Amino acid sequence: MIKKTIILAVFLLTTYFIFVAIVIPQRQVKQHQWQGNKINAQNFIFSDSDTIKSVIVGSSLSARILTKELSGFYNLSFAGQSIFDGLNILSKKETIPKNVFIETNYLFRAEDPQFTGSLFDNYPFYSQTYILALRSGKEPLPMLISLLQDWKDKKENNKAENNTTISLPSVQHPLFDKLIAYQITNYSQKPDSLAMKNAMVNLKRYVDILKSKHINVIFFEMPVNSHLCELPLSQVPRQAIHKLFPQNTFSYIDQPDCTNYNTSDGVHLTNLESEKYTAYFQDKIACSFCTN
Repeated sequence: MIKKTIILAVFLLTTYFIFVAIVIPQRQVKQHQWQGNKINAQNFIFSDSDTIKSVIVGSSLSARILTKELSGFYNLSFAGQSIFDGLNILSKKETIPKNVFIETNYLFRAEDPQFTGSLFDNYPFYSQTYILALRSGKEPLPMLISLLQDWKDKKENNKAENNTTISLPSVQHPLFDKLIAYQITNYSQKPDSLAMKNAMVNLKRYVDILKSKHINVIFFEMPVNSHLCELPLSQVPRQAIHKLFPQNTFSYIDQPDCTNYNTSDGVHLTNLESEKYTAYFQDKIACSFCTN
């Protein structure tokens, strides 16, 4: 009985591994934010595509950049996490895209060792390298539910309707005013000096690694609510970065006029504004440092 159970389990696992690899290699199911970040990271880590010429590392702010509109780009920004998670991943990858764009809005959020550790632990890393079905987002039950949902949508002939994104006009709401007031209070505080020093040391270490590999490093700052752009939590890091990485040596995409952008909570762009910033970003990268 035990032997038959083991044989059946091996058969089912093998069948699923083959099914995922051949039939649905691109399908992934995100169940929560942390898993979504892991899927994004693994897709980059295990990619051997030579079409990726540039990579963006950042926080949830730059995760909203629509890289599908940017030729040769991969967005290695993670919601709720640090730019240093993305930089750590880059430092471990053998081949790095020629251009690395680093968001500078949130420098004080520390790297998550649990997150990056889960990506490079020996056994999971090597098994996931060769077995697609073991990667995050490939779990059998969520995958089955996703496939059944697709089948149901097609049967009801409403899949296109379900996948349509409707952008509603921005509406001022009392809760939004409270969020902005909170952000103004937060941004009015100067960053902790020790946290600032540690962030700069860490950033320089990663930038030095990239420069040693002849990678172009470009810094950029996402737009936020216009009340926050010139407050200490924006200004102090901006000045520190410009001092540590002089503009006559490093390339920058300056923060655009924040009065031209709307946010959902003071710091995150709405869907429509993400499209607008992506167009701005695309216009700025049409210069010599990323076209070679």
